[in-house]
Formats: sequence, C-alpha cells, structure tokens
Amino acid sequence: MQTDTGASVADAVAGESNQQPRPVCCHSQLPPSLRALSSAVRIAVDYVVVVAVRRKMMCGIRRTTKVRQELRLRSEPKPNVCSESIVGSLPASALCPGLNKALQDAESLSSMDPGWLPRYTPSVQVEILPPSPPILTSESATPISIVLHIPPELLEVEKIYLRGLLVQLKTYFTATIGGTSGTCTQTTRCWSSQGRVHLDKTRVEVKSGIWEFSIGLDVKPTCQSCTVHLTHFVEAIADISRGNDEITQEKYTHVYHFDSKAAATEYPGHTYSELWKKTSVFQAGFFLTSFLRDPIITPKKTAKNTVQFITLINGDLKLPIIAPDEDSGPLVKDVVEDEPGKNLIGYRTWATMQEFAQVLFKVTRLKVEVVTLPKSEPPVGVPPELAQELSDDFLYWNEFGSEGRDDPTIVHLTAPESIEDYLRKQDWSKILS
Repeated sequence: MQTDTGASVADAVAGESNQQPRPVCCHSQLPPSLRALSSAVRIAVDYVVVVAVRRKMMCGIRRTTKVRQELRLRSEPKPNVCSESIVGSLPASALCPGLNKALQDAESLSSMDPGWLPRYTPSVQVEILPPSPPILTSESATPISIVLHIPPELLEVEKIYLRGLLVQLKTYFTATIGGTSGTCTQTTRCWSSQGRVHLDKTRVEVKSGIWEFSIGLDVKPTCQSCTVHLTHFVEAIADISRGNDEITQEKYTHVYHFDSKAAATEYPGHTYSELWKKTSVFQAGFFLTSFLRDPIITPKKTAKNTVQFITLINGDLKLPIIAPDEDSGPLVKDVVEDEPGKNLIGYRTWATMQEFAQVLFKVTRLKVEVVTLPKSEPPVGVPPELAQELSDDFLYWNEFGSEGRDDPTIVHLTAPESIEDYLRKQDWSKILS
C-alpha cells in the first residue's frame, strides 16, 4: 500500500486476501519502521529509497541501473494525553479473611438505617505513576513509579509483605489493508523483583532504581495512520502476602519455587472467583525422577562402593514421593472425576530419606547412607546464585514439611504402585557410574 509520501507497508498478514490494494492518500502521522510477529500475524513497516538511472546505449539500446537503500525511520514523539496515575484495587477482605467479620458487623448496623452511607470496603491499591510526557527512551532507566496503598484497618490486624513486583510494557500493533486487518501483541519486561518487603505504612512508593532487574526501553510513540495503529500499555503486577505465620515469614525468605506456586493458586481465587469454585488443586509430591537425573540430588557411589545421598534434608523427614511420569496421569484423572474445590497432594509413598535408602539397598544390594549437611553448607554442585534458594527450600521442609503439614485443607491421594517397583526398572549401574 502506497501513501502520498512513498512509504510502504509490507506483510500485513491476517490471512490471505484476493482483494487488490488501492493507493490511498493520507495526511496522518507515518508509522515508524517496525517488525512485529505473533503466531498468526506478521506486521512490518519498511521505508526504502530506490534510485533508477537510465542510459541510452548504441543502436538505441537503453539500460537501467537501480540502487535500493532501506531507511530506518522513527516518528516524532506525539504522545496522547495520559492520566497522571492509574489505580488497580484488591479488596482487603480477599487478602485477609479476618476482616470479613468486622465488615459484616458494620454492614448489619448500616442496614438498620437506610439513610446511612454505603458500607466502607477497604482495599489494597496499586497505583502506576507514568512519566510526563509518557515517553520511554533508549538506554535510560524506566521512569515509572509504583505506589502501594495499604488500608490502616489491614495494617492493624496483619503484617503485609510485598513478595514480588513486575512492570511490563505491552504494545498492540494493528495493520489494515483494504478490508483485511491483522493484530499482534509484543510484551517487554521493564523491571521486576522477587523478595520480601514489609509494608508497614499506608503509602509505600517503589521506584525502578531500587530493584534487582531494570532495562532501558526504546519505545516509539503511539502512532495512528491509515495503515498501522500502535498502542502502548504499561502493566504492573504486585504479589502481596499476609504474614500470619511469623516463623516462616521471618525465617525462610528465598523459597521462590514455592512462592510462585502459592501465587499461581491465589491469583485465580481472587480474580475468577466463580471459576475457582469449580477448580481443585493437585500438588505432586517429591519427584522420584530427581534421584535419577538431577545432579544435585542423584546419589553418588564412593570409592568404598557405598552409595551416598548428600543433602540438607533430614534423614527422618517424611516426604511424599511420586513417580511423575507414571502416577500423575491416573491421580489427576481421579481429581477431575471427583467433586471440585479440593486441595490434594498426590504421592506413591510417604517415606523418609532413611527409608528410601533401605529400599535402594534392596534393589542395588549396595550399602546406602544418608549424609545430612550442616545448615550453612549448600549441597555439592549448586551454583552460587541458587545456593540460598535451595538451602531455604530444604530447611523449610525440615521444619514445616514439604507439603506444609499445618494446612488442614490438604487431602492425601496415593498411587497403588511402590517405589521399589519403580527403582527396579532403572539402570543403576549407569546412574551411579
């Protein structure tokens, strides 16, 4: 498609169309050079200068030489009017059910007098403060601030923690040629962090400079032309927890592996409450396959022909052990066919490392022993960047159980086969070599 300036849009594909594009004249802002790709759509904007030189040769023969040069263009910044701030809210009662009774008491009092104001519902608010003007420039820190507003009622009954924060940019590309259009989305992470920050004030401002990960963006301004429409959105996702268990909140703060699983179960409950009522959670136990393939956990054979499990896990800690490749399917099938709304943990056996070692002795006929490392010593072969996380994971298990043994909602689901059956299928001469 040609504009009156000679610009062209190449490859706006949302499906093949037999309609022939017609020249369109426009006076709107030209889109910048760009490449955008999704599974179904590819959008590209190219600007090319072509110079043709025609020469008259002998006997009336004419020759033409063409030179083609691609140009990389950016549109001049012409940002749309942007709000000074954008706010998202989460009802405080969803984060802290203990507030429900107080709110219900207030509601029963207000219902006695129809002249009263509507019931006050406190909420945790996440506010985005975009830069002014809203332009993100290359090789510069992302000038976006996040403000967390915590209601005083919540601070009085709970300790509130910020466990993670993610700010990302989403760009929507829409290209139109005749009656055919295509749209795709690109997401770029601006900055993020995982950890634990105690929110002890009603207003806490977070800037990108204090977080672990930050990148500079090269964001072109929003563009609206006859062929391409670009729209940019900034999205902030805050992971907030309440600290009703003082020991775990203060003692083990690097269990990111399990924090992410907790966030995955909390989010749909808050966001899709009706769908969540039809959902069950299935937790798979400790993987038997980790003993076969994970170099950190796999047992080692010593020069004295003894097999050792070297770990931070106490030898007498009961673990739910599962063969994921054989047990997960049948167990999940049982979960799906049962009534929803359950929190289940699936495993093949509930055993300690010492009991597991005894089974492995029966299979290999080699002496097997469990070596528990001191708390301050990470497992052998652990990269430095993972040492703290793995140490916290295992130490948490030692104290509270890998399944969180104080959770009264857990329903236990067992597979019929034994771990001895599974271990006998493995080539231990190769694993221990």
